[in-house]
Amino acid sequence: MAAKPENNFIANIHKRLNIQVYAEKMYNPLRGGTPDVYYEGKKTLWVEYKFIQLPARNSTLIEPQLSDLQRLWLKRCHANTKRARVIVGFKMGKEYYGIVYSSPDEWTESITTQNYKRYAIPIEELVQYIENQTL
Repeated sequence: MAAKPENNFIANIHKRLNIQVYAEKMYNPLRGGTPDVYYEGKKTLWVEYKFIQLPARNSTLIEPQLSDLQRLWLKRCHANTKRARVIVGFKMGKEYYGIVYSSPDEWTESITTQNYKRYAIPIEELVQYIENQTL
């Protein structure tokens, strides 16, 4: 069985992480909303990952597809600790990129495909971002 694109994206981030960053993939079929990954170094970080195929039209609006439970969980965590993020990954060519959403206001914001391309963060910089947030 082939791995899902989101899992491949997460695995590509995790294999590049500094060994001082603890990463635990979360999965709880009995309780919805928990973000995909918990990171810990000197500080903690919760990340909900999404993976999309970029639409062909540059004017297409993209919004992170979060469930109501995910929005509630992330909003509560952000209010308590400011340590919750949503990272939307995608490929341009053969390379992985992502966009980091840092606050609840951003999690419901739609941006165009053109802006996804403009603000795309290469995977190496996403790894550095996670390290900077945790170490």
